[in-house]
Amino acid sequence: MPTTGRERIVIVGAGVVGLAKGRALSARGHDVSYVDASTARCRELAVLGLDGRTTFESRREPTIYLVCVPTPSSRDGFDLAILRESLGDLGAALPARGPRQLVVVCSTVPPGCTNDVVIPALERASGLSHGSDFDVAAMPEFLRAHRADHDANEPWITVIAAPDGATRERLRSVFEPFGGELRTSPSFEVAELVKVTHNAYNAAKISFFNEIFLIGRALGVDGNEVSEIVSHSAEASRNRAYGIRGGASFEGDCLPKDLDGLIAFAAAHHVPTPVLRATREVNESMGAPVSPES
Repeated sequence: MPTTGRERIVIVGAGVVGLAKGRALSARGHDVSYVDASTARCRELAVLGLDGRTTFESRREPTIYLVCVPTPSSRDGFDLAILRESLGDLGAALPARGPRQLVVVCSTVPPGCTNDVVIPALERASGLSHGSDFDVAAMPEFLRAHRADHDANEPWITVIAAPDGATRERLRSVFEPFGGELRTSPSFEVAELVKVTHNAYNAAKISFFNEIFLIGRALGVDGNEVSEIVSHSAEASRNRAYGIRGGASFEGDCLPKDLDGLIAFAAAHHVPTPVLRATREVNESMGAPVSPES
């Protein structure tokens, strides 16, 4: 199913994410190749009949570079060494003349990285200027590792951020045909924060229900059964808009009372509840209260 506008696309980093994105784009009729620092990976791509190489070519034709290199993290933050190296190599290959090339950051990065790291690195390596000689966008990936090909072909959401409207529309034309919800923003930071918040939210939900599991075990009941029922009973589970407007605390009869009661009950059964206690602490730090239904 080719698109009306065939794009030349280079995938930077042919790991799980890069390969899945490249295959999906190729199936839509785009001209896709890969750059990966690993010679062994490039040999694997060749076996699959794909164009993979270890170095960038300076291209005169309009090209979209999707940067999908790993950015491993620890408690100290993200390790951007591989990203910086890739950007240096890519920047050195950007042509001084010809059409403006588009570099799209798909790697997970901390908020502010595109403005503070990506653009300066490309400008230093190329001697060119962002916005006049080349363009940059942020487009975080939401692929699940075990279903990467499926998610690349059938995304539930695509987020595109760039200050330049023409850049946003160019990427929209490429990715809108895949379906799913598509959101655009002029702010790199919005897209960057969306991705890390997306995963932090998933992690927080897992930890919350792990605490419920521990409380249930201390009580001698199946905490998983409790959690499954709550996934149907709680408005926070049924209503996507519930609780997402920040800046105000919750009050009323139910939420503070039952939260405090559950914390006290867990403490009496010697079950630590750092997530529940943090929920109370955050609420107490907020401003004017709101009164959600219990």
